[in-house]
Parts: sequence; structure tokens; C-alpha cells
Amino acid sequence: MGRCQIICSLDGKESEAKLYWEYADSSRRTFPNERYALPVHEYLCIRARGMRWDSEPPRYEIVPVDD
Repeated sequence: MGRCQIICSLDGKESEAKLYWEYADSSRRTFPNERYALPVHEYLCIRARGMRWDSEPPRYEIVPVDD
């Protein structure tokens, strides 16, 4: 996989600041390849587990970026 980005199942339902914390700026969630995205993905998943959510917990995915 080439360039990729981390997205969340709650995009548009929750604020980016709540979903991504210091990665709220989408440029900080875009990576040259999946290897660089994995540590951030794991961090976001772990952090999200400790928070209360109005409906469902967020699911984070690493997806390819269309060039």
C-alpha cells in the first residue's frame, strides 16, 4: 500500500478534536505507507477505548489515499 490515511467511522458525527486529539489536522493522519500509520492507528484505538461515547465507539481504519 502506498500513501494512506487514518479515518474514523464517526467522521461527521463527532468533532475531529474528540476523535483524533492531536491528529485532528488531516495532514497529520496521512502517511507515506501503512508502516508509518500503524503506531498512530494503535494509539487512537487504545485512547478511544477509555472514553465515553454517545452511541457506538469509533472504529479507525487505514485506507489508501487517491493521488
